Amino acid sequence: MDSRPQSIQSSAKTLLGALVEASQGRPEVREALRSLHTWLGHQLDSSPGLLREKVVHAADGRRVTTLDHSIPSEPVADLEMVQRRAQWKGDALRFALERRSSGGESAELKATEERLRTALGSLPECYPWMLDGPMPLPADGPVGIAADAYDALARVAELAHELEIQSAGLAPASDLLYLMAEAQSGVLVAVRNLGLRGDSDQRDLFAWLKDQTTRHRVYVDRHMRLDNPADPTKAKDLLKRINEGSEEFSKRITARKERGTLLNKLRYHTSRSQDGGLLDADRESITSALEQWSSLGFATRDRTLVELAQELAGNHADDKELLAILNPFLEGQAPKAVKSGVPDSPALPERDMQAESRDLLADVSVAGVYQEGEEVDFDALEKFLCPKALIQVPVKDLSDADAIRTMVSGLDAELILLGVRLEPDAYSALKEVCTERELLFVRLPDGYSSDQVAKQVLRQVGWRLRKDSVES
Repeated sequence: MDSRPQSIQSSAKTLLGALVEASQGRPEVREALRSLHTWLGHQLDSSPGLLREKVVHAADGRRVTTLDHSIPSEPVADLEMVQRRAQWKGDALRFALERRSSGGESAELKATEERLRTALGSLPECYPWMLDGPMPLPADGPVGIAADAYDALARVAELAHELEIQSAGLAPASDLLYLMAEAQSGVLVAVRNLGLRGDSDQRDLFAWLKDQTTRHRVYVDRHMRLDNPADPTKAKDLLKRINEGSEEFSKRITARKERGTLLNKLRYHTSRSQDGGLLDADRESITSALEQWSSLGFATRDRTLVELAQELAGNHADDKELLAILNPFLEGQAPKAVKSGVPDSPALPERDMQAESRDLLADVSVAGVYQEGEEVDFDALEKFLCPKALIQVPVKDLSDADAIRTMVSGLDAELILLGVRLEPDAYSALKEVCTERELLFVRLPDGYSSDQVAKQVLRQVGWRLRKDSVES
């Protein structure tokens, strides 16, 4: 057996271990290692293989399309540490400005510096270049802008950490991810304007953001690439928007958890109803869940709820008491079990559109476009339709043709589900880019229920998907 691969692996491990050890307390070595990481990332981008799929390019804003989740790894970033370091850097920059402008060493300044240096002891990988680094402090304007940018980054990292604990694994709100993208991009621009190559906390926040957008299949089309930088001079406004949205984000998570709990309760009773009649306790539980749904202000025409109500009604079409309970949530439609009109007539075999669409979408990457802030049950949609991948794409401005064009151009998908009504110019831009890139798109006039998606996919592009399947 050739022992050279093992020898090379051992040597590489020894060399990298020595470099990491040498980087302790030496920022220039750490920066060199990060540059090496970026260079390796670019090299891997130009070559195939499994190793490329395991690399997260946190430094250059490239989009990660595949991750090997089977490989255990440490958390992508410690948001609490990012928040503390970024806040320290903002405070330290302001102190450095004040010390220079005062031209002296007052007792107050000395106390502030002592506090900063004491705090620094608990902040690993935080280099105090603005206090005693080799390079002179840049001009006041860029330094103040960088301090504001760090404030915004610190606050959004703190908020994301709080919401991550509260949500227990739920996907972050898309507008929070947009705020994070703007904050990390603003810091990158600000520190480069100071003559620095980058910032570790910006990289960490970018890595966390990239992991979340990939894990939860949410597409963020702004400030995630070097050619689409944020404006750090707007950092104070960004901080204001972050603070204004904090309470709303928390309320949304609470509402989503409550919605999920109620839907799971109804799924349980729906499953039980397939096996026979419902007990009085089941009816009481269903009634209680629906009353709570209404009291919390959730939409009566929530697609997932309507599907469950229709299934319950269809399983017990003769149960008048149950139908009376479900009627407000059926959108005025007759229960599925009695739609044929003539109970005793022989039923024709129904076309299983979901099964047909599953077969067509098995090897297709799909992007679901929806109005930002709207609740769409993409997990259920993915479960029923089983595409190769399902990416969530929130849209904020339905009339912005340039934004739609940029969004579509950056998607790694073969089929777009359009669950919103775009304004004419934006819709024209969508069709134009889809034609250029040979992308398919499907309009969803009746929303994102699995039945509707399956129906529209088969009606609008089923022939094309079958043709492509045969040709391949």
